Amino acid sequence: MIGADYHHPKVRLPGAGGAPEIAASCREVVVVLRQTPRTFVDRVDFITSVGFGSGSGDRQRFGLTGSGPRVVITDFGILSPDTETCELTLVSVHQGFSAEDARAATGWPLAVASDLATTDPPTQEELTVLRRLEATKGA
Repeated sequence: MIGADYHHPKVRLPGAGGAPEIAASCREVVVVLRQTPRTFVDRVDFITSVGFGSGSGDRQRFGLTGSGPRVVITDFGILSPDTETCELTLVSVHQGFSAEDARAATGWPLAVASDLATTDPPTQEELTVLRRLEATKGA
């Protein structure tokens, strides 16, 4: 959720914020969200931030200058758009999860890379930085 300030993090603001402009214009977009059948639906009612439209070539046809989402990171793994179809494809699963876990949390037949990888665990340095950041939450 978009927070009005750190003291009221559950306040929702109207509209999509700057997300449509970010999705349209940035060279590199990384999406991070929980993967559930509610968030990974087969079809949406409306689009505020265009990814790849209905497939390859739509971004150019719409006049969007950004590259679209490069990667989607979820609690199950990492998805990347297929180079030809732009369909999100599971390319890596986090340790302790399987492709079937990710498929069960997806509202469409999720494509899985033939060379499915396992995500490397975070390094000690990365964990230290994350813990330091977490300690500042609410400060």
